[in-house]
Parts: sequence; structure tokens; C-alpha cells
Amino acid sequence: MAQITDNAIILRTRPFSDTSIIAVVLTRSHGKVSVLAKGARRIKGGAGASLEPFTRAELVYYDKPGRSLQTLAKSAIVDSTPALSTSLGATAAANLAAECVDRLVEEGEPHSDVYAALAASLGQLEAGREPVATAAGFVVRLLTCLGYSPSLAECAECGGAVEGTAVLDPRRGGVLCPQCDVGAGGVTLSGGSLTLLRRLAMAGPPAGLKLAPGQKRELMAVAEVLIEGQLDRPLRSANFARQVLLGS
Repeated sequence: MAQITDNAIILRTRPFSDTSIIAVVLTRSHGKVSVLAKGARRIKGGAGASLEPFTRAELVYYDKPGRSLQTLAKSAIVDSTPALSTSLGATAAANLAAECVDRLVEEGEPHSDVYAALAASLGQLEAGREPVATAAGFVVRLLTCLGYSPSLAECAECGGAVEGTAVLDPRRGGVLCPQCDVGAGGVTLSGGSLTLLRRLAMAGPPAGLKLAPGQKRELMAVAEVLIEGQLDRPLRSANFARQVLLGS
């Protein structure tokens, strides 16, 4: 049994007993890990404060090969996210990002690039960046880290240039030119939304970015279809995010 010390982002928690919780976390160097935090639900003491969702913490845990649940020895807050608990839009986007990681990243597979992308996106939400744009950009970067990058710069089928309004169909690999989009599913993007999505694939949204209602709907749809194209069932957080971020 090895003792591991690593930074981690808390993805979700659930009760284990009257005093303990199970936390699913994304570590910087050891991938996704589930840890049992004994005593974390106690009113006084325990590790509960450092195990709030979206918190970055330094964890020390005992890793036993072959076990799906490891034992937490101690934890300490590295960076909390208080603004995420006061902004419903930021919370909805953070929930979506965390669930995407939880659903797509396998336990025990190191993904330092995914850790960095998630930490950056949570920091952007904490700083008040546009939540729909932040979520959509994170989804594209997450898929890129995992080897599922959608083609955004050129037609996914013929390799030709794609400018202006275009269809993004994840089943066919990304955006399609007018000559190739016959019978395509997916999402129709305006030229402005496609240009923005290409920027978001490289970095988070700029400070002060405001989206028109139509752009919000398009980018939210992109985030959903891209992720659900890799899953066998819809995201649990998608309905909440849609209601909060789009008012629908």
C-alpha cells in the first residue's frame, strides 16, 4: 500500500455513513480517484471543508492496487471557489464540466492536461467569465485532450474551408462544408458562433464577453452533442445547465 500526495479537484461527493463521505476527485498526476474520507461529515473537524465540489485540495491518501476506493489520510485546501456557490450560472457550468470529466476519464489514468484544462475553466468561472462560452470551450479542450478532437478549422469530410454558417456533426467528425452537410445531424452554427468556438478551443472566453441569446443556444447545443456523442446516456447536469443558462 503506497501513500500518495497529490493536488486534486473535487468532482463530486456522496455520503458513505453518518460521518464519512466518498469523494470522486481528479488528481493532477494520478488521474481520477475515489477516496473514502472518514469523519468528513462531522460538524467539528474532518476533511469536509476541503472536499467541497470544485475545490482544489492537496490530498494524502493510501493507494491499494486493485481497490476502487482508496482511503484519505488528510486534505488541505489549495484554492477554494466561493464565487461558484453564489452564481447559479457559474455553478451550472462547473457542474457540467465536472460531470464531463467524471464520465469520460477512467479511474487511475493520468491526465495532467485534463486537470490543467479543468482548473483553468473553474478559475475562469470564478472570475466571472461567460459561463456558456466557458463550458463549450472546456468541452472542446477536454475532447482534444482525450483524443476525440472535433474538426473545427476545416470540413471533417473533404478538408475544404468552412466559413460562415456551418453544421457541426460529431458523428461525422466536426464541422461540414455546404457540399458535405447533406443529411447531417448535429448543430447549425452561425459564422460568429463558429469563429468564437474556434477561439474557445484554444483558450477561455475573454473578460467582458457577452453572448446574444442565439449564440448561447448554439454553444450550449455544441457542448451537449459533442459530449453525448461519446456517452451511452445523456449528461445528468445538462437539463439544469440549460434551464439556468438559457432559461429553458
